Amino acid sequence: MVAGRPSAASQMPTIPGERIAPPEDLGEFEKAEWLAIVAGLPPGWIQVEHVPIMRQLCRHTKVAHHYSVVLARLLELSVEWTPDDERWRQVALISRVHGIETDHIINCSKMLRLTKLADRPERASVKVKRGSAVAVKPWADWGHAEPGKPVIAPS
Repeated sequence: MVAGRPSAASQMPTIPGERIAPPEDLGEFEKAEWLAIVAGLPPGWIQVEHVPIMRQLCRHTKVAHHYSVVLARLLELSVEWTPDDERWRQVALISRVHGIETDHIINCSKMLRLTKLADRPERASVKVKRGSAVAVKPWADWGHAEPGKPVIAPS
């Protein structure tokens, strides 16, 4: 028996091959974002269990969009700012928060496998030497060469 009450997402009926409609609790911007994301995916890619992540992805996208608009307005006002200026601090803070929201968007997108990067490991074990890709064995990726072979220096 599963502890706790079932989520609303687990109680939603789905028909295989159909796209899931955006939840009613999303705003207009978030619903439009949901529909744009789902439209670019094959039918059935987003399942019922993905609804909470999709909901957060759409919300983070809305917040990031808001911060980018505010940041653009502040930058339009800039003539010559110094780091001592209060507007400079506002731009730095908004830029930082926008970056955090962008990280959330990237993480949600990876969880939903919306990007090609979602299937890649965090650290690729391919080094480039003179324009050609050379696959490096994982045990040789720590700066130690295989016996008889030189270490490939990162460029």
